[in-house]
Amino acid sequence: MKKGLDAAVVLVFAVAVCLNVDAMIKGWTALPTSSIRAITGITMIFSLVHGTRWLGGRVTLFFCVLSTVVSWVFEQVGVKTGLVYGRYHYTDFLGPKLGEVPVIIPIAWFAMIYPSYVIACWLIDGAGRPPAHEKSTRFLWRAFVAGVVMTAWDVVLDPTYVQTGAWVWEDGGPYFGVPRQNFLGWMLTTVTIYSIFGLWARTTAPPSPDSKPWLGALPVLVYGVMTARYCLDESRGALSVVAFFAMGLPCLVALGRCWDAHRQRQPA
Repeated sequence: MKKGLDAAVVLVFAVAVCLNVDAMIKGWTALPTSSIRAITGITMIFSLVHGTRWLGGRVTLFFCVLSTVVSWVFEQVGVKTGLVYGRYHYTDFLGPKLGEVPVIIPIAWFAMIYPSYVIACWLIDGAGRPPAHEKSTRFLWRAFVAGVVMTAWDVVLDPTYVQTGAWVWEDGGPYFGVPRQNFLGWMLTTVTIYSIFGLWARTTAPPSPDSKPWLGALPVLVYGVMTARYCLDESRGALSVVAFFAMGLPCLVALGRCWDAHRQRQPA
């Protein structure tokens, strides 16, 4: 069963890398909506399959449902009131909507939330996942760091989607047309999700001890492939530089932690 899951994780990871490489070659502005949906969908599937193996099926299902529901609620309130992220609205670019929010958006939230969480676990715990039956309130610090890693992703992504016409900031903003409030809203949304998840996950059973560090490195590599795509896409202009420093730093440090964990498992 575990070997089958490992093979499925590697397969989905390979597909995700191929889709991102294809997008890297074409350039973001040349991507049709179908390609954006495909990348989002495969990243979501990767997060589900990898989480099932890395954190456990029940834990991952809870994480996924929590992320999609909370993110949709925050987005819906945000569009209606402008209180969370600022005044904005979605166009029809991303397809069918649930309320005022495209269906793909809460899916994308979990697709991004899971790799960001694993990176934060590498940074904070050096193990790619939190310790079982955690007694302290360290999960709050982990939630904050994961929120920063996740929001760093949006620092690059949000201006790009504005350029493609996926949504419109009605009052504009100082950061490539995006208001500062948007990033505070992202931190609020992500830290809320990560905090609830961390509080709940403290009572769960420990994950399988035979999971190798290379398996835990795959979400970091997914985040890294996304970073590389943004850095090498000339159509993003100055955002390609922002991507390297905003997303590249936590990714590189997390990969270093993965390598340390791998070396510690090697016989002396």
